Amino acid sequence: MDTHNLLLGRHAPDQLVAFGAGGDKTAADLLADAATVAAALPPATEPNSQVLMVFRSDRYAFAAALLGVWAAGHTAVLPPNQRGETISHLVLQKHIRALVHDTGVGGHIAVPALLGQNDVPPLSRVVLPADVAAYSLTSGTTGASEIWPKTAHQLLAEVAVLARTFRLPDAPRSIITVPPTHLYGLLFGVLLPLATGGAFLRETPLLPEAVAARVREFDAAVLVSVPVHLRTAQAIEPGALASLVQVFSSTAPLHEVTAVNFTNRHGLAINEIFGSTETGGIAWRARARDARWRPLDGVRIGVDETGRMAVESPFGPPTAGGPFVTADRIELDADGSFVHQGRNDGVVKVGGLRVSLPSMEDWLLQYPGVVDCVVVAVPELARGSRVLAVVVAPTLTESQLREAMSANFDPTTLPKRFLFLDRLPREANGKLQNSRVLRLFGLAPDGKPLARELTFNKPLTVSNEGHTVTVDVHVPEDYIWYGGHFETYPVMAGIVQLHELLLPLVQQFRPDLGPIRALQRVKFLGRVAPGDTIQIELVFSAEAPECDFTIRKGARSCSAGRVSFFEPENLPGDEAEPLDAVGQVSSVPTVNPVDA
Repeated sequence: MDTHNLLLGRHAPDQLVAFGAGGDKTAADLLADAATVAAALPPATEPNSQVLMVFRSDRYAFAAALLGVWAAGHTAVLPPNQRGETISHLVLQKHIRALVHDTGVGGHIAVPALLGQNDVPPLSRVVLPADVAAYSLTSGTTGASEIWPKTAHQLLAEVAVLARTFRLPDAPRSIITVPPTHLYGLLFGVLLPLATGGAFLRETPLLPEAVAARVREFDAAVLVSVPVHLRTAQAIEPGALASLVQVFSSTAPLHEVTAVNFTNRHGLAINEIFGSTETGGIAWRARARDARWRPLDGVRIGVDETGRMAVESPFGPPTAGGPFVTADRIELDADGSFVHQGRNDGVVKVGGLRVSLPSMEDWLLQYPGVVDCVVVAVPELARGSRVLAVVVAPTLTESQLREAMSANFDPTTLPKRFLFLDRLPREANGKLQNSRVLRLFGLAPDGKPLARELTFNKPLTVSNEGHTVTVDVHVPEDYIWYGGHFETYPVMAGIVQLHELLLPLVQQFRPDLGPIRALQRVKFLGRVAPGDTIQIELVFSAEAPECDFTIRKGARSCSAGRVSFFEPENLPGDEAEPLDAVGQVSSVPTVNPVDA
């Protein structure tokens, strides 16, 4: 199939490709802006030259950057998430020649600043790479991210199949709630509109009222979303999505209740897409109408001897030899359709009983009052596995959930711990990293408890009539407070240094001092890393309730500053005005390991 003229082949030069808060953009604008990005990139002088793409707010800027990266002879690298530790790790990889972004952060190539410059001749057409067009990284939901190459032919062949499978109106306008750097967001939110004469919304609305407002404002025909966002669509008034003719969902299973509620409320079945980064799209079904999955054109489905799905697909990796065997268990019909029966990696044994974590999670999501949840398991020597659940359910208690679950699951298999949160730490694509969920329970990815205690080494040095205290402290390699700061370059956050290093010593040697009143002249000069042994020096003032502190690693200062305290007799009352000086706090806040 010739895919070279697929992108923008149905657009007139003045036809819309993007709309929204950033302004309308036409096909001619896109080709001009792509040329500008290409000119700003370093030359692709070596094989496998790559450009890292970090986009958070402007899908059009991403599209211009993607076409510019290809025109300049580079391969696009699509990160699995937008977290700082992920990007800082990827940008240092051997073949990365540049980073293009729309984040507002200084440095690298900020694409929004290039849009509309028109200092170079526009591209006459979309230029496609002859080999790998993009490296797509898996989300790392259950482990480390993996890198999968995608050729231009694979991407556009899949887009052509999607265009034939789902009949879209002429020049459809699409609203997308998933980032363009996710493979699903790239295919459905950027390439499919560019291949069908359509246009996409530049921003990415997430809240249901924002989605409904954009659909109404722009008379959108297509909604590209994920299950966690579609679940909240029940808050959208009936009729508010009347212009939609197609709704798509992917990245995670779409629960039956969500699909039925959406169809009943908005009169439209959701097209659920089954696929993976490794294989590309595999199959689809119209939820609330059909429980069976139907393979996309060109995809062949088989079952291996263990009952797992084996996929042969033109959208899979270029070097794949033979079918790609997934962790999905299926029941295959003679016509090639199949019923999904769960995943091998989602079934654990608890006290000799098999437990399907997805089934338990699905049950929780259907229980009235549960807004969101995730169920995970960690190894347990005596029972095989220990089940844990994180739940967003503002009106429910743990005892209510346990009682309800006991009527549907063997009581011995119920979660050993429930954690109730206001929201789950989901990625922008709606997925949850297993390691982040376990960290909520104070556990490492292997299920072992993270260290919560520091080792304050003795003897302490106390001098200057007790006004100066010096102590060596060892920081464990698996210290819990490094969670989220950062995966590839762990940094001890300032609030953790204050809360866990300084205050225990202050309270030990000066219990007469009250809560913190202010922080002054604080400087962070070096990094406290896992496994470090550091020295803390506190110098207490004889004239005022305050102390100077210094944290050193060897001869190097890591942080320093002054902490002022309330004296017990001068504590502010409940009616006191809040302090407004920069850096002042009335007490030390409780810190969550995930947010520290």
